[in-house]
Amino acid sequence: LARALSSRGHRVALFAAAWFAISALPVLFLVPELPADPTATPRRGIVGAYRDLFATIGSLWREDRTVVWFLVSSAVFRDGLAATFTFGAVLAHSVYGMSESTVLLFGVAANVVAALGAVIAGRFDDRIGPKPVIVTCLAGMLIAGTVLLFVRGEAMFWIFGLMLTVFVGPAQSSARSMLARMTVPGREGQMFGLYQTTGRAASFLGPALFGLFVWVFGTDRAGIGGIILFALDIWAIASVINSNAERSSKIIWTLVIAFLPVIGLIAWAAAGPRGNRSATAPTHTSVSSSRAVSGGSIASASGVYVPEITS
Repeated sequence: LARALSSRGHRVALFAAAWFAISALPVLFLVPELPADPTATPRRGIVGAYRDLFATIGSLWREDRTVVWFLVSSAVFRDGLAATFTFGAVLAHSVYGMSESTVLLFGVAANVVAALGAVIAGRFDDRIGPKPVIVTCLAGMLIAGTVLLFVRGEAMFWIFGLMLTVFVGPAQSSARSMLARMTVPGREGQMFGLYQTTGRAASFLGPALFGLFVWVFGTDRAGIGGIILFALDIWAIASVINSNAERSSKIIWTLVIAFLPVIGLIAWAAAGPRGNRSATAPTHTSVSSSRAVSGGSIASASGVYVPEITS
């Protein structure tokens, strides 16, 4: 402990932990908690929990496959967002020549910029829906990341690094907003539990792609290409989902692209199904993003709809 306290980096970590603990106290003691439901099913073991998990996924697949497709695609792009912050510090120091103290300052600035971006984009989320916000942010990250792949120097990293992070906050917040709009009332906990589970299942992709590109090309800068590849994979998955291909073909192509990002993207570019914007969408109830309609149906203005629940 004495050695940890003697290091500035360790002192910062301890201060952050104390700050987090103090900030959590109001939530622990002041936020009211809902009473337990006496009719709820008792807790189950690990096997029972996984049985319930797969049963929930099967139920979603039969009732509304739009949610399943969103969970899969969002797991991929959310891991790309996480990789941006995870490896940003590594690249800042090893590629763009930032000192350790400057990297810390950039980290603070990046989080502030991401938060401001989320606040500003929230206005557009309310007006046009979360899907256009997510697509715009991912496109912006792709452009900024591509520029970072070629520029040099600390100043360029500040400019285009912050430009990239301004899109991270809106993409994360609008992904949650989109799931909330797609969720049938009463199943919020279940849906957001699946949201976190699918995200964890795909969490190996970012580090794997970053490490693969660094290993193949022999330079840390090439790791940016792994993050850029995420955006291309997301575009490919979205194109597959919007295509007129058979359902089984969509499932196979989505899984191949998600879990074999390089090979899957090349195979899709050569022979994969493409999106069809003119395809007729199924008939659903469409309402504004801020309203619910009969039977608990919720829809976003972005064009992702949840069917009405009939009694």
